[in-house]
Amino acid sequence: MPLFTPELEFSDDYPTIEPSLKLDFANARALDPRITFTRASTATYVGRDGLIKTAGEDEARFDHDPTTGESLGLLIEESRTNYQDYSVDINTGRDFLTGSTLTANAAAAPDGTTTATRITGSGVDEATRLGWNTQATSNTQYNVFSVFVKADSGTPILGFYSNTFVAGNVAFNIDLSDGTTNTINNPGSFYSKVVAYPNGWYRVTVMGGVGTGASGSWNINLVPSLTSARLASSGSNASASYLIWGVQEELATSSFPTSYIPTSGSTATRSKDDALITGGSFESWINKNEGTWLIDFRLLGAGAGLLSISNTGASVNERYMMWNIATDGQVSAAVVDGGVLQTNESISFTPGQTTQFTKAIFAVKDNDFAITANGLTPVTDTSGTVYNSPTQLRFAYGNGNSTPYAHFKTCIYYPKRLPNAQLQTLTQ
Repeated sequence: MPLFTPELEFSDDYPTIEPSLKLDFANARALDPRITFTRASTATYVGRDGLIKTAGEDEARFDHDPTTGESLGLLIEESRTNYQDYSVDINTGRDFLTGSTLTANAAAAPDGTTTATRITGSGVDEATRLGWNTQATSNTQYNVFSVFVKADSGTPILGFYSNTFVAGNVAFNIDLSDGTTNTINNPGSFYSKVVAYPNGWYRVTVMGGVGTGASGSWNINLVPSLTSARLASSGSNASASYLIWGVQEELATSSFPTSYIPTSGSTATRSKDDALITGGSFESWINKNEGTWLIDFRLLGAGAGLLSISNTGASVNERYMMWNIATDGQVSAAVVDGGVLQTNESISFTPGQTTQFTKAIFAVKDNDFAITANGLTPVTDTSGTVYNSPTQLRFAYGNGNSTPYAHFKTCIYYPKRLPNAQLQTLTQ
């Protein structure tokens, strides 16, 4: 328990040494000069005002919650491609339009430009359809379709559906007046996500489970209620209208969308982000025999590398690292030295890494390893040796080609293996 005097406050559960590395991405909203950052393309992020911004090549992105403005820290993503070649020009890019009309450049879009398209029902109670043909999706991939939508007139409720990537008659319905949703005939291979943006916009994502190896389509129709079945007619919403912008189709081995990738006439690929510290900037603060790593992060989807401490060649046989396996609510850590696994530990906690931030710690020292997260009792290992010849820190792991997909608020390093009680305190 903390001890108090009138002049001094201290605790046996809190470190008495200062960290030798403290990267506070969320508050600084800038890179520490010791970090080398590369990305071979432009990329988007959410600014403090909630609008979508564009970062240039090799420019780090400091993302924000689109509705609260909270700083989410450094955004690191893997490479993804938007296969829909007209993300803003809906009329040119769409493949199907029935039971409704289209008006281009009708309102302000989520990036602040007047490029949103209005879709208006015909006024007749009929099945409407706005749709896009999609890529062939293999049995090892997810087809991830996302788009920004907003109510315009009437009480528009939208039904999202596919004719290929999910079984049965699944329909994902969203009421654009308040963002409430309902899924009809939901098979296990279907996933959905809704994120609120300023000015009444929602980014809606629908994801078909591992594909059938065939191409198909994603579609939107006006429906009268949240309980409407797939392909329902427009009913009371026959004359309603909504706004749409930012169409995106991704193929991925993980079922989550990434940041918006604009296109105009062809597909576009956002390159992976790479952030590392190496050379003298690394040697100045590292203790190669022991240390404690603390990170505050939020995953975009379960299953990602987090930190890698390795040599410049990034050999998989010499490193130690932290990662999240494909389970929301678990963090793992390992040390490999000379091709021999020295320690391999995991800790489980209440799921929520894809919606909340997690504080996790990995402490390393010969025959004295520990991992913990969110104030839990550390999981320890009293055997194995530390890999003591690292030359770099990378926000990834393995051979450097594995890129995490996460927000990092902080990364803090203490050049000592801190006691277990302090590990718990630091992650609470």
